[in-house]
Amino acid sequence: MPIFSNKLAPLYPVIMEVPKDLQQLTGRAKVTTLSRLAREALSISCQKGEWPITDLKKDEKGAPLSERGHYWSLSHKSQFVAGVAAPYPIGVDIEKLRSCSKTLKRRIANQEEWQLGSEIEPDLLFFRFWTAKEAVLKAVGVGMSGLFHCRITKIYDEHRLCLTYKNTTFRVAQIQFRGHLAAVITDNRPICWTHLLKSI
Repeated sequence: MPIFSNKLAPLYPVIMEVPKDLQQLTGRAKVTTLSRLAREALSISCQKGEWPITDLKKDEKGAPLSERGHYWSLSHKSQFVAGVAAPYPIGVDIEKLRSCSKTLKRRIANQEEWQLGSEIEPDLLFFRFWTAKEAVLKAVGVGMSGLFHCRITKIYDEHRLCLTYKNTTFRVAQIQFRGHLAAVITDNRPICWTHLLKSI
């Protein structure tokens, strides 16, 4: 179900479950397989949004390059992968929910940011911040070195928040499922999450 409502064409981030037998892979085989599955999810997103991307090129820093004004982003964990295509610079991230150390929490957000979500369970809030910031850093084409410049400014509800990167504002849509949290950049268009939660 869309969580934003306006006249812009919807965005279709796709989440795909990794087959059980492939979840046991390790090393290079695992990375290669998860990357392939994430690209399959991206292909579905391209078809649904009608933003075709045929050549997944990256720049010298490894950031995805656009194709004819169409942008793309991938993310993967052991159990799930995600892919999305969009008509604007895009970022998607997916993380498994778990407990985190106080040190890691201090690294991901400052006290002012934590106060924004003081009523939210701390570990969940951590991953809301983490996935949102990771999605933004992917969209702007920088790695975790840009984390210091990325700040949460508002939490709208359980599915939406706002943040800035070097004074540029970004809106992020999020969804929680099966012990995981996913986030994607939105320009305020409807977000239609597509779940392929049966191993294929």
